[in-house]
Amino acid sequence: MNLYNSIVTVFFLFVFACKASSAEPSGGKPSAAETYYVKGTVKGLSQKKIYLASVHGDDLKKIDSVVCDSGGNFQMQIAGNMPIGIYKLLLGRTYKPDLTSSEENNIDLIFNYANIKFNTTFGYVIDSLRVIESDENRLYYDFFRTMKHQYQDRLEILSQTLRFYPHTDGFYDEIEKHFQKVLAEQQKYVSGFLEKNANTVAARIIKIQQKPSFFKFVEATQKMTDLERSEYIKAHFLDDVDFTDTIILRTSLLPDKIMSFMSLFYDKQRTSVQQAQEYKKATDVVASKVKVNDAVNNYVLVYLTKGFEKVGMEEVVLYITDKYLATSCKNDELKDDYSIKAEKMKKLAIGQPAPGIEMNDINGKPVKLSEINTDYMLVLFWSSWCPHCTTVLPPVKVVYESINSGLAHKKLEVLAYSIDTDSTLWKKFINDGNYNWINCSELKGWGSKVAKDYNVTGTPTMLLLDKQKKIIAKPMTASELENELRK
Repeated sequence: MNLYNSIVTVFFLFVFACKASSAEPSGGKPSAAETYYVKGTVKGLSQKKIYLASVHGDDLKKIDSVVCDSGGNFQMQIAGNMPIGIYKLLLGRTYKPDLTSSEENNIDLIFNYANIKFNTTFGYVIDSLRVIESDENRLYYDFFRTMKHQYQDRLEILSQTLRFYPHTDGFYDEIEKHFQKVLAEQQKYVSGFLEKNANTVAARIIKIQQKPSFFKFVEATQKMTDLERSEYIKAHFLDDVDFTDTIILRTSLLPDKIMSFMSLFYDKQRTSVQQAQEYKKATDVVASKVKVNDAVNNYVLVYLTKGFEKVGMEEVVLYITDKYLATSCKNDELKDDYSIKAEKMKKLAIGQPAPGIEMNDINGKPVKLSEINTDYMLVLFWSSWCPHCTTVLPPVKVVYESINSGLAHKKLEVLAYSIDTDSTLWKKFINDGNYNWINCSELKGWGSKVAKDYNVTGTPTMLLLDKQKKIIAKPMTASELENELRK
């Protein structure tokens, strides 16, 4: 792969997202009694309820709401004791003419103990935004408008051309030179802006959200192989992020940066076991960066733990809990909470006996897991309302039927436990898919005893048991299940 193609791909993957950073004014934080307004006109929005929310990483907390008038006018308030940072104005969705898609109309606003006033047009809220009152927000959006029209649009066209234009053609070198020229101009503009406006919140926001240096990567990796270059980028992707500034938590920047970094370690060709090892490496890099700030460290470790728990990567969750949360987390409540979760996961680790299941199946027939005589047992947790289940269960059924066809000389039984609460939907899903394995449910959702015993936090979740009902694998796909069965 061409050097510029490989790095340009990374460069444009993480170009821009409006984020925030700041410190309190020298006079200290105003009192709760003092309030500031967020006032505006949104053309095309009439008699609709809108919301204002504070931002804390990936969490939005609504702090005010109002119904705008027939002309799209509204006014909301921010209390004087609220922290500086990005506040998000939630205006609702714009539905496309074909009614098949929609997009959010959200506006990021910098709050720095000053009033905010603007006007815009619904459906084009950022492109048409005009700040009337608030020097910080005017500066912020003028910067991004300049970046887009003078640099980013051109760089996007040039990067696509570099990607597809024949490398052997002499004109390719000219395109590459022009790309570097425009990029250098952009970086000069950014540096000048940050220096000129160093004392503003807007400048600090822009500095925090900057992408990794393209030129640094090119210069450092010119003589590297693709693999060496990839490893270098992983090692240095977060170098320029200032994790010492706690205000980074008052934006959505931190989770965006972490997810962008984690994506560098993902490869769909890997098995779940291989992928877990890569995510452990990624976690080590992140943990080494965020340890400089207790609040940021706590947030990032919990954010990663929740994320990996949600996708069923318990091995990574235990790794983070044992290596980092248990030792470096300064929040005892968080530490205790995840220590309890870790203990539950360890009881369900590979090699451990599966918790017992004893109940009636969909036909009222008694089922006891320990008494099911089979070479392999798949305990499958699913729900009729889970979109991913509709894509995972059919190929699992194919594996089930293939293994039990007699050709593999093995017997596989499936105990499919539903997290549903609606009996009609549960039975309809089973009948429509013709899933003639053991179907059970307490119809109590996540509160069911079996779901709690198996620490199920998402669907689908699969555990493969051997003849003695010990856990031997936790496949995430039908292909991983089949590979385990055909070993």
